[in-house]
Amino acid sequence: MIGQAALASDPDYATVEGRHAHHDTIDALITSWTSQRTPDQAMTELQAAGVAAGTVSNMRRVVEDAHLRARGFWPEVDQPSVGRHVIAGVSWHFSRTPGRVRWAAPNLGQHSEYVLRTVLGKSDSEIEALRATGVLNNVPLE
Repeated sequence: MIGQAALASDPDYATVEGRHAHHDTIDALITSWTSQRTPDQAMTELQAAGVAAGTVSNMRRVVEDAHLRARGFWPEVDQPSVGRHVIAGVSWHFSRTPGRVRWAAPNLGQHSEYVLRTVLGKSDSEIEALRATGVLNNVPLE
């Protein structure tokens, strides 16, 4: 792949130990080859030759990835504390049960009243007692 076919039969590179001993040379050859290609070009060429390869990406590149965008992986949500923004969506798609993001994550304590009253059946006085002792708090502790 990197234009060094002779290395495949070179006894210096036939063993792990040999390749380790010559790792600086191998790194230089690979660097020379990859520096002439974009990450996507290198990945595509390597994959076409049967080499398992992928790009290493920063978060901006991942968010801008055309494939992930086309699959709807980055939905936009409205989050009261930060406004409209993209979040990671569902990684898999099933034909009969397609997952989707329906809303942003709740703020701290956003559903406490509902859970305490409706799910747990707590009274106003019980909820107030929890607040008074500091068990309930809608502000993160430092």
